Amino acid sequence: MSDSMARKTGGDHLHLAARIVISAIPGIGGPALELFNATIAPSIERRRNDWLNELAQRLSMLEQEKRLKIEDLGENDEFISAVMQATMIAVRNHHYEKIDALRNAVVNSALDRCPSDVKSALFLAFVDQFTVWHLRVLKELSELALAQGPNGSPKTSIEAISEVVIKRIAELQGQQDLVEMVVEDLCRKGLLFWSRGQGVTFITRETSQITQLGEEFLSYVSRPNDTVGL
Repeated sequence: MSDSMARKTGGDHLHLAARIVISAIPGIGGPALELFNATIAPSIERRRNDWLNELAQRLSMLEQEKRLKIEDLGENDEFISAVMQATMIAVRNHHYEKIDALRNAVVNSALDRCPSDVKSALFLAFVDQFTVWHLRVLKELSELALAQGPNGSPKTSIEAISEVVIKRIAELQGQQDLVEMVVEDLCRKGLLFWSRGQGVTFITRETSQITQLGEEFLSYVSRPNDTVGL
């Protein structure tokens, strides 16, 4: 990936947008723009460059392993779209888990491991919307098979799923409201099985709490050699 490509990425658009916003505020002029250029703009550029350099290193390693040719990626529209969307999201974030998930997604796009254009865009949007805890909780639940029962395991409520999460992740103990909010988000996005209304629905024994869509999402944001996880 050339330096010229790196310069024409999401960071430039964020920089321009910020300058436009500052200029549009009545009473704020040159000094505010100078402050922005001196303090915020360098950080945006650093984030963008760190992201692109690390991504380039990953792609270079895959080329050395003969798993792709970097020169062919310029003709891969799915990959270019993933790079552009992920770059905009990465520049807005500082959490390693989210940036790593974005980088894995782009690499999987380069390897043609994205389910479809629509799902690729959807999954990248999920990473943008989710907090680090969303990703950690989903990964934790992906590693947990539901308790077996004579007729299978029921789709559990948000509260019940949250209790399981709190027992398995020590940092979330005592944060029931936060956990329930995260779990509800994952359920409503279609990534977890859960109960709706009063009826009890059963799923196959030893089936994960993760839906097929959830498994596809985790696979897309995981390292190519991983089967699931971040």
